[in-house]
Formats: sequence, C-alpha cells, structure tokens
Amino acid sequence: LNMSTINDKSPTFNIFNREYYELFDIFLVSSDLSDKISDFRVLSKHDMTSDHFPIEACISIEHIMTSDLISRRLNFKKANWSYFQEILSVPILNPDSVDDYNNIISKKIISAAHKSIPLQSGKIYKLPYRMKL
Repeated sequence: LNMSTINDKSPTFNIFNREYYELFDIFLVSSDLSDKISDFRVLSKHDMTSDHFPIEACISIEHIMTSDLISRRLNFKKANWSYFQEILSVPILNPDSVDDYNNIISKKIISAAHKSIPLQSGKIYKLPYRMKL
C-alpha cells in the first residue's frame, strides 16, 4: 500500500492494575511523508479513561501555517471520547484509491477532534501579589 508505520517502540496500551504495557497504536503515513516525521510521542500522562494512550506525530512540511490555533493544544482531559468515537464510526464507502481513503480518514479524524476535543485555554492566571506589612 506504499505506507509506513510510525512509532518509536513506546508502549501505547496499558492494563493499569497489572503493570502490563504493549505497543498497539501506530501512525500510518504515506511512504512519501515518512522522512518528514520530525517527532513522535506517546502522551502517557493524559488520562482518557481508556487503556490506550494518545499518540502524536509532527510532520515537517514546507507549508507554514500562521493560525493562532496551532500554538494551542487540545485538552484531552476534557474530551468527549464517546462523541469522538461516534463521529468516526460512520463507515467509509468505496474510496477510489488509497490516497482518497487516506484523505477521507484524515479529514474525519480532524473533524472529530474539532467537534469533541476542546482546546486548552490560552489564558495565564496570575496569583495576586500580596505585600507583607
């Protein structure tokens, strides 16, 4: 299928009460993009009420995006995972090619994330200054 798998051998699955870890989750990317992966991380500190940890990959491309949304991160702790799953459960019918299938899947995941995972607040909360007398 001319695809590459991305994972740095970090475990992505955990049975918490048994200290059992396994590598289950991977990124599938077009082989044309595999050399452009600049970072891969397993977000093991994000509790998603699941035994799978979220994974994140950064792809270095020549196109520069200037949206302020890029600097903000998704707030996985406040995500509605059942809604995310519901959005993605709609079947994909007969794509014309692997590239079409990849585009459809990518768009569905991005759309599901925007609809079910809120962005973290960009606000900085400062503690009030207290002066000792």
